[in-house]
Amino acid sequence: MTGSHLRRTFIALVALTLALLVPLPFRAGSRVAIAWWDFTHVPVMAAIAIGVICLMRHHRPGHTWTLPVALVLALLVPVFECAQPLFGRDAAWADVAYGWIGVLVGAWFAAPSTRMRIAGIALGAAATVIPVIITLDMADQRARFPVLSRFDAPLEAWRWRITGGHIRRDDGWKVVITEQPEFTALFLRDFPRDWSAMDRLSLRLDALGPGPVAVWIRIDDGRHAPKYHERFQRRYLLPPGPHTISISREELLDEVRGVPLNLKRIREFGIFFEQRDAGRAVRLRSVELNPAARRSISAESAGRSLVFALSDHGPLIGTPKQPPPTSPSD
Repeated sequence: MTGSHLRRTFIALVALTLALLVPLPFRAGSRVAIAWWDFTHVPVMAAIAIGVICLMRHHRPGHTWTLPVALVLALLVPVFECAQPLFGRDAAWADVAYGWIGVLVGAWFAAPSTRMRIAGIALGAAATVIPVIITLDMADQRARFPVLSRFDAPLEAWRWRITGGHIRRDDGWKVVITEQPEFTALFLRDFPRDWSAMDRLSLRLDALGPGPVAVWIRIDDGRHAPKYHERFQRRYLLPPGPHTISISREELLDEVRGVPLNLKRIREFGIFFEQRDAGRAVRLRSVELNPAARRSISAESAGRSLVFALSDHGPLIGTPKQPPPTSPSD
């Protein structure tokens, strides 16, 4: 390796190391973008491992340096990850795991053995399994549109950001509301954003009791969770039994104060529950957009369809003074 090659290798290593710390906004992207961005830790750390091993072999020939360099870099991976919040980035154990895989891929690829190099390439390819699965799940989700969720897909939990509560698959999703430490809420993480062709949104669920349970629906088009009274947020008080919460296009637009809701760029759909209902449960069955006109809230019981639009202060649904907290911004 010539002196110019050494300088280029050193500069490349510095650039790759800085790439692990420079603030980037990818956490606000789709699940697929985030999954593949996290995977880039593998090729980046593999390139760093290969570069450092080559530099050390040139500086001290006669030594393989593979194992010492791999051990040092493996120790540095969690250090880099823990330092990332100081530079405006998120730290995650998945990134640490990808980093370790990258170090191992680089160490094996830098080995003189052809078998080790093939093993390194195979390990790097195997690390794409999770991003590939998420990509396929996203394709399945978009193929089901205008169905947003039926709570039946094997990877359904990956589509939602869940805070608080206890959730398990039980003929849909059974959500047991908890009081601490966080509000029980579910936010659909990624979905087709253009709802302009919708006539109605329908949420099918069962209130399992005992007693009525309050369910909040939040829909907004803001990137950083606008104030609750500026976007669509409504409270429904449901007695025990099966229900279909149905929200028309007109209701969505009339409910919003100030700037009209942009149905072509919906950014968040959320379901909230109140802490005072801790211990009660609901079963979520489906969320979908459809053109069929239905009543605002229908409860199917004893062969009849009843209408419920209740609040603590009268027959009409209103926005209370102390709503559940909005979702944390990405």
